Amino acid sequence: MRESPARHVIDALTARGAHCTVVDPHVGDDTGLRVSTRLEAAQLADADAVVVLTDHPEFDPQLVHAHASYVLDTRRTIPPGDHIEHL
Repeated sequence: MRESPARHVIDALTARGAHCTVVDPHVGDDTGLRVSTRLEAAQLADADAVVVLTDHPEFDPQLVHAHASYVLDTRRTIPPGDHIEHL
């Protein structure tokens, strides 16, 4: 994770007061971040925003689409919708 560009995004968001949870099946607990290996509907519904920085096949794009109120998708993996922004 320390070599990942995602770390820079997380650091920038937390520096601005965001509370970030990393959801990644390939990140260990030694990162100093709040990490979850499973993506669940309740997490998505509770988040103010979801930022997709990697496209892991373990995650269901339809789940994100159905439960997140806002998604910034940098990988174009989430189906289009009014609450989805693709880069």
